[in-house]
Amino acid sequence: MQTTAKPRNGGQILVAALRVHGADTIFGVPGESALPIFDALLDERPAMRFIVCRHEANAAHMAEADAS
Repeated sequence: MQTTAKPRNGGQILVAALRVHGADTIFGVPGESALPIFDALLDERPAMRFIVCRHEANAAHMAEADAS
């Protein structure tokens, strides 16, 4: 008996990998290229949250501060 897994897109795979590693917050700059990630995050609410930043460098600093 073979079971077939439902196909996932890149956003779903990324969010699942982040959850496996214990992430609960993502910092970033919203944009059209990240729409699959936002769709996947909606399925994970409220366990995962997205913090909107104005610049990529700020997102990196915020993520580093949150991790410490």
